Amino acid sequence: MSNLAATGYTGSGGMVMDEIAYKPLDLKKLHGKKHVTVSSEEALKDVIPIEWDDDVVSGNKKVLLTNES
Repeated sequence: MSNLAATGYTGSGGMVMDEIAYKPLDLKKLHGKKHVTVSSEEALKDVIPIEWDDDVVSGNKKVLLTNES
């Protein structure tokens, strides 16, 4: 298992670093599963786009994405 560092920025411009643990994909778990092909339109029908603030779109403000569990 490898750990990678993720860098984000706070609203005040400070930098935040987190260690993220990645697990390898276990292809054996996928082997016996039923697969269904769907169109992009069908797969994305329930997706709601993020309505970013104009300051974020222009780059004046940063967004920090966190994984809350």
